[in-house]
Amino acid sequence: MQQNIFRAKYKKIKYIPNIMLAVIINVILKYVYKKKNIVLVGGHAGEKYQDNSAAIHQYLLEEKKNITLCWMTHHSLNKSNLNINGEVIKLGSIKNYLFYLNAKTCYFSHSLSTDIAPIIDKLLPHKYKPIRVHLSHGIEGLKKNLNLEHIEDVDFYICSSNQEKVIKKEEWGLEEKKLIVTGVPRYDELYNHLEKTSKNTILYAPTWREWLYLSGEEEFFNTEFCINLVNLISDKYLNDILHRKGFRLEIVLHPFMHNKLSIIKKQVESLSNINIMSDKVDVGKKIRESALLITDYSSICWDFLYLDKSVIFYQFDQTKYLLERGSYIDLNSSLFGEVVLTKDKLIECIEEQLFSESYEKKYRNYKAYKEKYFAFFDNKNCKRVVEATLNV
Repeated sequence: MQQNIFRAKYKKIKYIPNIMLAVIINVILKYVYKKKNIVLVGGHAGEKYQDNSAAIHQYLLEEKKNITLCWMTHHSLNKSNLNINGEVIKLGSIKNYLFYLNAKTCYFSHSLSTDIAPIIDKLLPHKYKPIRVHLSHGIEGLKKNLNLEHIEDVDFYICSSNQEKVIKKEEWGLEEKKLIVTGVPRYDELYNHLEKTSKNTILYAPTWREWLYLSGEEEFFNTEFCINLVNLISDKYLNDILHRKGFRLEIVLHPFMHNKLSIIKKQVESLSNINIMSDKVDVGKKIRESALLITDYSSICWDFLYLDKSVIFYQFDQTKYLLERGSYIDLNSSLFGEVVLTKDKLIECIEEQLFSESYEKKYRNYKAYKEKYFAFFDNKNCKRVVEATLNV
């Protein structure tokens, strides 16, 4: 499914002329470019400046003045759109390929073709490739990787802990030498916010369902996912609970579900304390500011565990999800928060969370989980990643 999603964005054949021109130019200028200590960073198909890739990019900007650092961006955007400091290169351009041919290291969060340079890595002999570092988006655990045959043969995959390293080695089949336990780059910023007071905001962040991605409007509207989402965010009793405590519920959809935003908004009655966020929202900022998370299987849950904030797992389609996707951990016994399957039970939990001190005490003592899933509690994750992968 993921391959189908990105194939629509990057038609392979159109990049061949630029690749060929870059190879020809490189024959003449390669010694000039090799002296530049080029490092490429990208993420979210060049459409957003967020996540682990942005964290690494910011760290390199501040700490490594002896490199030529470039962020890869979508052809339709410029760095002012994304608020990026430093040099920006358009994905698929001649310059993109010329810099890739001479790069020391590349850092990306999804795939080389979508984040760094379309298709060229598949064409080059290994000796001409830079060091390639997969940063991922979050911690593995709640969602099985269904595309093991498409896992890229890159040099390094970062891990948050030995627990995640075991998943990537035993479940994904990656070589141990490629797995480095460094911590999660974007958690450096989380660490800096550990002592800060959260706003009166509840974040609802359901993950995507690959079986819904290509569904049409009418088909999607009749799905279990859409029906449950619309019913929840249209619930007047929930809105009243939020209003009484001065809280807001903010809904952030997974990037792969943004094409469904307009469909959902058509069906939702506007309520004072419940809001669907746009696809431009800074998710990292929302994570840091929110007091409570509601999710189903999203890796955002690990961020809230790290921040010692409460999580409610609303898994109305748990049976179907386990059948279609699966999980590396037991969803009923191994999660760090209450698991609910119905809207009524979810609202009951939200009400208890907002009005009862006993609820907070019940679901905040997760020291054992934190020790298992986080190898480090500091703001040096980016430093560890770079020290393990960048040799300039």
